[in-house]
Amino acid sequence: MESTLHHDDPANSPHRTASGPGRWLALITTVVCVVLALLFFQTPPGQNVVQLAGLADRSDAYTELSFSEPENLPKALPAAATVLKSPFVIQNRTGTQHAYTWTVEVSDSQGPSWTKSGSVQIADDQRAIVSPLVRVNCRTGRVTIGIRLDSGEGIHHGVACTDSGSGDNG
Repeated sequence: MESTLHHDDPANSPHRTASGPGRWLALITTVVCVVLALLFFQTPPGQNVVQLAGLADRSDAYTELSFSEPENLPKALPAAATVLKSPFVIQNRTGTQHAYTWTVEVSDSQGPSWTKSGSVQIADDQRAIVSPLVRVNCRTGRVTIGIRLDSGEGIHHGVACTDSGSGDNG
């Protein structure tokens, strides 16, 4: 006797899908799990998991360099030798502790006139404020106070030399 299966009846079909509340509950649960996973991987702990799994590099690794009090930088100095405090901030976002070598250079139209260097060790996601005393010999025109890191970052500030004998900090 030959037996034949008829697939005309959806209840007997080998390709039937779940229906009713069970199907919607499974779909909603899946969507919620995916959304929660995506939200988790946007957080720092989630990003660490992705990096530890080798699925991503730390693409946001960088070093930030800025003057700590840019509003207090002088706009003009007397045409004489002056010693300034020139604090700057180094922010380490490289993923590891880093030793930075910094250089402060004062220059004018005749070239560099004064240089000072130092180094500072900074843990990841930390910052250091460096406050060197900078000797500026303002002759004529403008001088530039430049700060450079061995990692390549640099900032500078231009100052006008005045004949009046009084500096302008505002």
